[in-house]
Amino acid sequence: MLLFLLCFMPCLLIFYCCAVKNRKVYPVMFIGIMTAVIYCLVRVMGFYSHRLIPDSLSSNYIYYLIRYTLIPVISIYVLYILLTRDSWEFKLNMFFPLLGTFYAIFIPYKVIAFTQSIYSGYDIFLRPVLYTAMIGQCAICLSNLYKSITNKKIINIILNILVMIVYLLIPAMMDAMFDLNMELWIIVTVTVLYGLITLTWAVLKLVLAKIKK
Repeated sequence: MLLFLLCFMPCLLIFYCCAVKNRKVYPVMFIGIMTAVIYCLVRVMGFYSHRLIPDSLSSNYIYYLIRYTLIPVISIYVLYILLTRDSWEFKLNMFFPLLGTFYAIFIPYKVIAFTQSIYSGYDIFLRPVLYTAMIGQCAICLSNLYKSITNKKIINIILNILVMIVYLLIPAMMDAMFDLNMELWIIVTVTVLYGLITLTWAVLKLVLAKIKK
């Protein structure tokens, strides 16, 4: 049952490496892996206490948004940008391999370490899709954002920023809804649409890149 959880993100990262064919992504991925390992070790070594789930959608949403989206995404990526001397285009394109390798370790760790009874279908199948789609869509938007800024396309800049914000907000909401045993069909529908939009956008971007070559 855990095969999908453990292999989904790594398989996509392997596909990504094969598609970009750029050895410079490997050090970036190593940084993502080490960051995830350190983060998980800190929690294992006693800095984590079992959380009692409050009966409040907003409280759970804020918890997941801060702890599982904003802190990892902002802290890891901002530090990477500040501490490296690569070009801005390269830094923006490294969002997916950097955060992808982090979440490829962090999400399975979170599910396996904190599940007290039976693994749920949400944790095994939907959660990896949600966070992968979030990272993938934000990576696409950052790549488009660089081109839009370079070409001074204000509407495209605003559109890509708005899409990124929406995609960063949704996984935490699904996590919070699942914790409170809210309508599963809504969670499944949103997750499927959320992932399909990212997949469609990624395929179109890949096809257009091939056509331009």
